[in-house]
Amino acid sequence: MITPALLASLEALVDDLWLWGPKTVGACHEAYGADALRLATKREMVTRRQVLNSRVIVLTGRGLYEFGYTKRYNYLPALTTLKASLVYRYALHQLQTQGYTDPEPYSGYAAGLQNMAALKRGDETVVVIGRSELTLRTMYNVLNHFESLEATEKPTQVLFYVLATKKEPAPGRKVIKGSDTAVVHVSVEEIRAVEREL
Repeated sequence: MITPALLASLEALVDDLWLWGPKTVGACHEAYGADALRLATKREMVTRRQVLNSRVIVLTGRGLYEFGYTKRYNYLPALTTLKASLVYRYALHQLQTQGYTDPEPYSGYAAGLQNMAALKRGDETVVVIGRSELTLRTMYNVLNHFESLEATEKPTQVLFYVLATKKEPAPGRKVIKGSDTAVVHVSVEEIRAVEREL
């Protein structure tokens, strides 16, 4: 039987996955309960995928209308997108443990880039970007966007969280065009250590 509490849990699960992207199965179980996850799976609203040795829950795009959402895409996200989502959730978790609050998805840059959020700590505003890989061109494009904003809208710092690979890493900390920028390389082990909280 579907109770109002179960529907509320299901709606919270859909909201979380819509705003912040795929989430690990363990974290979904802890946050929303097995019944909400089972109901979402039965309605084919979510599916499971294996990413970085973790199982994640991904929205399929079905059944979202009753929660006020429309289908975002007609396919399940690619593996690189799922990796970026886990890095993004890890970055948000790390910044919130450092005292940053009020995470909000940042939609001012590009419609396709969903792994970008703004967080605050006092007067300081930080924009965090989660990526599975990063090129200098991507960094410059993002930083050029922030340079074009009014002084009151510019973030104090831009943080790129990137999945650590065997390739030559991008520079760790750099000031580019007056923006305080940091690139944080995240290993799979670091993500696995806190995956139940992501």
